[in-house]
Amino acid sequence: DGLIVIGRVNPEYIKKLGIEMDHTVYIDHCPDENKYDSVIIDFKKATDTILDHLFAIGYERIGYIGGSSLEHFTDKRLVVKDYRQIIFEERMKKQEVYNVQDIHIGEFSLIEGYELMKAALKKGNLPNAFFIASDSMAIGVLRALQEAELRVPEDVAIVSFNDIEMAEYASIPLTTVRVYTEEMGRTGVKLFLDRIGGREVPLKVVVPTGLIIRESCGSKIKNKK
Repeated sequence: DGLIVIGRVNPEYIKKLGIEMDHTVYIDHCPDENKYDSVIIDFKKATDTILDHLFAIGYERIGYIGGSSLEHFTDKRLVVKDYRQIIFEERMKKQEVYNVQDIHIGEFSLIEGYELMKAALKKGNLPNAFFIASDSMAIGVLRALQEAELRVPEDVAIVSFNDIEMAEYASIPLTTVRVYTEEMGRTGVKLFLDRIGGREVPLKVVVPTGLIIRESCGSKIKNKK
């Protein structure tokens, strides 16, 4: 009767499956808000919140570690820039503090976070703070920094994204953006059932996020001084 799609799947692929397009709900992506229901977060607001916080507590040079996104088509997968990277680069350029050498992109995984930070360490001259695009990557980053005998947050501060359960229990508890994924799922199901029930106008629901302050960003240390 329809479909709930998580992530970037192009509508042409869904058409090929022969599924009722009017009953398709996208979660974490919105290919066309005039045609499809969607449940998303405001990546710009979330990224700006991270950068506002880091700038406010005194960090001037901020690096970025993240992954590329994949958009799935019928016969191919297209690599596209992640929303967080796009917004991060735009903000840093606007403030005239952008440095392409501080951008490190791989895949969204713990091991890739580890390897990307190892590569950054090898280049030397690290930023004094990093925005890491996912908590799993950030845990890998922590391991690489600890192996290099660098302290978090005293030597390098970290803010990450998602607030998975492990974030609070990492070797250094992670300051991170909390994404209410379960609520996004529930809302997607509600939109789906409502559309099957006869609603014709597509809706886009933006679920809020929140910055969870823990030890890895250094604000607690700075506030004590």
